[in-house]
Amino acid sequence: MQIKQILYIIFSVPMVIFALDYTGFPQENCNEEEIHAWIYFKDKGFQSQAEIVETINRFIHNLHPKTKYRRAKVRGEVLADFRDLEVYSSYIEVVLQIGVVLRTTSRWLNAVSISGPCEVLRTISKFEFVSAIRPVLAG
Repeated sequence: MQIKQILYIIFSVPMVIFALDYTGFPQENCNEEEIHAWIYFKDKGFQSQAEIVETINRFIHNLHPKTKYRRAKVRGEVLADFRDLEVYSSYIEVVLQIGVVLRTTSRWLNAVSISGPCEVLRTISKFEFVSAIRPVLAG
């Protein structure tokens, strides 16, 4: 196994486990008026595997030639995967309508960082498309 593959496994598997092992929000973080949190989503809103493949192929097609070359050097034949796809915008819209402020979006984590009151985070944790809510550890 190549070093790149080993590093990928070491760093990506714990992140997936970290993101998926908890759906609620800890009570001890609710002392503050406003809290910063990561909202992780279960999927990216696709209805079928074929739709995912089509979107990845379109993503690859739209890459700049220099980007394709750089990715080929690092990733080999796989120029893009599921992590490169956008976070499903409908999930973001539903979360924002509840009354939180978007801080940033992460395609790789399939998550959004938000600011909002703890009561709202409890409501968001009940949405079926949310896999986890974690406090932002810094910032």
